Amino acid sequence: LEVIEEWKRQTCEFAIQSDDNLVSLISKSLDAMTTIHNTSTDRNIRRTLDALDIERSLFLRSEKTKEPSIRSLMYGIIESLHLTLLHLTSERNHSKYSEEILKPANEIPVSTPLPLEPKEEPIDQFDAIPYGVQVKLSSNH
Repeated sequence: LEVIEEWKRQTCEFAIQSDDNLVSLISKSLDAMTTIHNTSTDRNIRRTLDALDIERSLFLRSEKTKEPSIRSLMYGIIESLHLTLLHLTSERNHSKYSEEILKPANEIPVSTPLPLEPKEEPIDQFDAIPYGVQVKLSSNH
């Protein structure tokens, strides 16, 4: 992360002196890497990556008048970075989901513990007699 922060600092210093869209895009790419490293909220990560991709596409369209070789390579690198970050965050989200599913049963909280033994409830004497059986009741009862 220190390397990323150092390049961000240098990019910011260079951006002050330049109106080149590519410098801004490099800065946003470094910001995206920092966001992914520091953020656990999927929505923020997705928003950062979407903004990077949109800006890259817009700036690339306006590049028709510029020297294509090295600049085209830089846009390709940034696109590759974007796709890599997108893939890694998708894997991370899938991994989190899988971890929840694959937790051992003893780690899953149970809201209501199951009874260890069934409760014995009093049975009415007539409930135990099958339907249709005639029973003689003694007069002592």
